[in-house]
Amino acid sequence: MMNALKYSKHATYHLEVIRDIYRNYIPSMNILKNTPFSAMDIGCGSGEVSLKVLHPLLPKNLVKLTGIDNDISMIERCEHLDVESNISFQLMDISSKNLPEEMKRSYDVLFSSYCFTGVRNLRQGLRNSYDILKPDGELLFVFMYKKNYLFSTYRKMSRLHLWKTLLEEYANFVPHFCEDNPELKLKELFEEAGLSILRYEFRSNLNLESTAKAILEVYKSLDTIHPRIPKDKRLLYMEDFNRIFSEETGINVMDETKLEEVIQMNFPTVIVHAKREDVKRK
Repeated sequence: MMNALKYSKHATYHLEVIRDIYRNYIPSMNILKNTPFSAMDIGCGSGEVSLKVLHPLLPKNLVKLTGIDNDISMIERCEHLDVESNISFQLMDISSKNLPEEMKRSYDVLFSSYCFTGVRNLRQGLRNSYDILKPDGELLFVFMYKKNYLFSTYRKMSRLHLWKTLLEEYANFVPHFCEDNPELKLKELFEEAGLSILRYEFRSNLNLESTAKAILEVYKSLDTIHPRIPKDKRLLYMEDFNRIFSEETGINVMDETKLEEVIQMNFPTVIVHAKREDVKRK
């Protein structure tokens, strides 16, 4: 389970980037201004993007905005937020092979900001997204490619004897779209899912600005392994985590005197605007 309170406190450095992307793309989406429509925010986390970024940018004819996340602590935090009557939150895993029937063909538009970075089964996540969309529905997904700082840290830690068993599922982890031709792989995956790409961008040089401490605290809040470590070994675990995280990110989080320094962190990002095509899927 993640630490929703810590995540909510520190995960603010990406809000302006997401706001700019959504502001640029939403006007080109097929959202009829005089027709009621429903929207879903996949991987809503603590609800910050849903409430502070997405909801204010959507047309007033929005009748339902549902935020979903696979972490119960995030959803429990969202449920305590003061929200409008047309906003709700639900526990759901977008990569589940058992998509609830009531979710199928039930939403006009889907949004997601950096959630799919951590979706291991991207194919299943995209197939479920297709199934959730109504016919001709559209999606706008933003996520990292070529890098995943948390899972890459886990991968290196899995080589250490002390953590090998706990982290063995990450031993062969490879981030999304590490191929020489990521565009080809992107189109292939979306086409397989029945999704027609309308527009996409690979922003390899996108950087997010924050303090080293805030970035570290965000990733610590997302670390689901630490709570499973015996208490007498947690200090050792964090020492290894911080050291390897520093290696993976190029940010020195080992020196406490520099944690408050503002730094730029590379977040290679892909943006995809796609549409559900009612054709036979591969």
